[in-house]
Amino acid sequence: NSRGEIDGLLLGPRGLHAYEVKYHNATVYIRGDDWSSEKFDRYGNVVESRRPMVDKGNRGRSPGQQLNEPADALVEWLRRRGFQVVITRVVLLTHPNARVGSSRDATVQVARSVTDLLRLIERAPVTMRAKQVAEIAEVIRRDHLHHEQRGRGNPAKRAR
Repeated sequence: NSRGEIDGLLLGPRGLHAYEVKYHNATVYIRGDDWSSEKFDRYGNVVESRRPMVDKGNRGRSPGQQLNEPADALVEWLRRRGFQVVITRVVLLTHPNARVGSSRDATVQVARSVTDLLRLIERAPVTMRAKQVAEIAEVIRRDHLHHEQRGRGNPAKRAR
């Protein structure tokens, strides 16, 4: 949507979980929605001292904002279709040397591996019945199919 995309969604009895993937050889510092990072080369030498961690382009959003904006839109979109859901939001730092230097008042959770993400989900309480999971999955699947088919008919979208 116009607020960006969500890298991945995991839906099951333990709820709806959205994640944003970041692959940075860096130590990340988080204060609310302000993220900064200190980047390293493959030998562990600092190559970029602490700088704001924002998306490319003109939006300048932190990883938390990159996830929260489309997740908020998805919550609203599902609400309009009769589903009251809470989305757990996780930024997944996938580089093996990524670290969190400090975190205060983060608007998302942070996981340092897929295993950490799955552990986080395993600890979540069961909040959905199988029927609700299937209904939400189907409405999301149908919407993606609709937009995929519209994209095929538009030469400008095919060229991207």
